[in-house]
Amino acid sequence: MIGETVSATVKRVEPYGVYLDGPEGEIIVLIPDLSHERIPDLKKHYSIGDQVRVHVLKYVPERKLFKGTIKDIL
Repeated sequence: MIGETVSATVKRVEPYGVYLDGPEGEIIVLIPDLSHERIPDLKKHYSIGDQVRVHVLKYVPERKLFKGTIKDIL
């Protein structure tokens, strides 16, 4: 999954980013990896259950989750 762009479902929205349910586990996308522009309120842009495309960057074993980005995905 690392290096791939996959479909995922928003499962949680936090002030610092969103957590996604991906095909092989949980994916976190932090604010800098959400958009080139500042998003003041993530809950106005993302809701639980939304489907998004995410590019998986790496796996963080100590947190047991993947880190991803949705910037520049068409």
